[in-house]
Amino acid sequence: MAEAEGLERWRLLLWVLAWTGLSAAWFLTDGDSARTDLLVAELAAAELDR
Repeated sequence: MAEAEGLERWRLLLWVLAWTGLSAAWFLTDGDSARTDLLVAELAAAELDR
């Protein structure tokens, strides 16, 4: 996806991490589960560490 959009991989991963954090906050504020968002954030963070 990063290549198709002409983005650096790390930049896309940071965007995913920020977006999932914001999305999780919205879900939690509404009293819903943010499990999926937090799992995706975890994966993005792990990829940034590689």
